[in-house]
Amino acid sequence: MKNFTTYSVRIRRTITPILLIATAGGPALASPAADACKQIAGAQQQSCKREAPANYWLAGARCRNLPTPQQRAACLAIASEELADALELCSDQYEERIDICNDIGGGIYAPVVNPASCLAADELREGPLAAGLLE
Repeated sequence: MKNFTTYSVRIRRTITPILLIATAGGPALASPAADACKQIAGAQQQSCKREAPANYWLAGARCRNLPTPQQRAACLAIASEELADALELCSDQYEERIDICNDIGGGIYAPVVNPASCLAADELREGPLAAGLLE
């Protein structure tokens, strides 16, 4: 019974935010007066925080396919460390994004790009750098 209850709670936790986003217009439309840059940073953080556990569960599935209990345990320990590292990276990236938002004054980052000032595809192959410079 516990597995079914856990499963139904997970489904509710997954479906509820989707329904809220669908009916409210999504996180970016939550408040027109709110800082768009910080909203985007928050959405990216949420995406990152959801991707990390998904990767953990995939790694765990691969670990469970290993032949010995010792190999499985070692693999799962690595997967747990990678999950912790990934979640820490999510937080670090969010903090950096917020710093950038503060530096640029918020808003949407939409620079004007003049195609005339861009290099043509054939110019990119040669590039302005001498051969071997990046070695």
